[in-house]
Amino acid sequence: MGVKDRPADFPLFPIAICDTCVLLLPIVRDILIGLGEAGMFYPRWSNDIYAEWRSIPSKNKSFTPEKLAYLDKRTIRSYWLMNRYIPKGLVSGYRKHIRQLQLRDPKDRHVLAAGLEADAQFIITSNLRDFRQGEPDVLLIPPIHPDAFILGIADGFPNEVVDVLHEHRERLKKPPLSPQEYLEKLHRNGLSETVEFFKPYAWDRTPEEYDLEEYECANQKTDEDIAPK
Repeated sequence: MGVKDRPADFPLFPIAICDTCVLLLPIVRDILIGLGEAGMFYPRWSNDIYAEWRSIPSKNKSFTPEKLAYLDKRTIRSYWLMNRYIPKGLVSGYRKHIRQLQLRDPKDRHVLAAGLEADAQFIITSNLRDFRQGEPDVLLIPPIHPDAFILGIADGFPNEVVDVLHEHRERLKKPPLSPQEYLEKLHRNGLSETVEFFKPYAWDRTPEEYDLEEYECANQKTDEDIAPK
């Protein structure tokens, strides 16, 4: 199979672990959470995935302390919203699996362990090389690129996926994006097949068709409102 190929027997309503690299990309993360909130699959993550997500900006030596603090607040806020919209998304009790797992990169074992505890059918990741099919434990939970995963969901729920993508575009305010600009942004974020799926419908709806009151109210919360006490 190619890098982005999806299985022919893609299941309905799958459980899937979201790897750190997926959560790092706001546009990919938000689309996946939107699909999960709409009930098309069950996204899962762990506190170890969250900790890895928070730690990655600190590896960029060009970031100032102010920039790092800002990014950390953004991550805290995003994680809070994820857990609000997907209340059962957080997996616990998975660390008992870690020692028995063997992967090329031992640092990835916590992702696979969380998947085992959650009975996940997929690990959504753009770093497919970190979960090579030749590793015996990876066969327990196959990795899948987010682009292929979205298309797999669209096989079963094409109209609903189109609705989620429309609503996601309309939520983008800084800056707002035209349909063409949105398609280009999806492509830049590695969702080229999703672009081809959505392109025929990208101009079908107008802003007046959206009811964003609940989402906008949620996003009016400040970082101080949601930061852990």
